[in-house]
Amino acid sequence: MIQTQACSSFSDLRELVKSRADLTEADRQRINAVLGSLEKTVAEKGVTKTLVEQTKQALADYGWLIQPVITVLMKALGLE
Repeated sequence: MIQTQACSSFSDLRELVKSRADLTEADRQRINAVLGSLEKTVAEKGVTKTLVEQTKQALADYGWLIQPVITVLMKALGLE
């Protein structure tokens, strides 16, 4: 997936992470763990402002990923 493509699902986000040559395997594992936790919480309708802030902090080193995550969250929550 090219970074300029829109992400509309957590699968798209994982593909974006997978495509980034600048990430180490440890980076990928860390990001995918955060995305997995976030995806599960969204599915359970448990998203809170605290969770969103925790996610932003966990992904702070990967600023390029914040906007795609927000886009996917908005779609998953029916806010688009």
